[in-house]
Amino acid sequence: MYNQKICSFHVSDLHLFTVVLPYINEKIKEEKDIVIISQKDLSLEVKKYLKNVKSFECEREKIISIGWRRVKEEQFAEDFSGKTVIVIGSNDFIDEVNKFIDTKIGIYEIVNCYNVESGNQIASIVEKYDMLLNTEGKFRIEKNSQNAQKRKTIKSQL
Repeated sequence: MYNQKICSFHVSDLHLFTVVLPYINEKIKEEKDIVIISQKDLSLEVKKYLKNVKSFECEREKIISIGWRRVKEEQFAEDFSGKTVIVIGSNDFIDEVNKFIDTKIGIYEIVNCYNVESGNQIASIVEKYDMLLNTEGKFRIEKNSQNAQKRKTIKSQL
């Protein structure tokens, strides 16, 4: 099991990196081990992003070395104990990966980064989480607050 399960949403690779790289950099500074499970190979894109975004102070080489390649199912045999696992892909891909890693014991936290093709998915996905990661950072999703009202508004627009 895991200590924390967090969701995040992105519409492009650039948007993904803008959201997740500051979080990854923070975990590197805390000396946490990070595992990336991605539906597609992002290694070239992350290198390009880090090369072009000069204002982002980070552990560039460590971020690149994490492993941004597409992960195949046979690689799920890795020991995830005490690690932050970041899953990147479609809703179906993330559900499949989570079914497998939910059986693992000792995962520190899971960050599911959903590639959103339409806003229809977001409201139903958010309901399954207590934490959200976005460009402002990680925060608790309050069930009876403006966030709940936003979810209702999103649902009503569908």
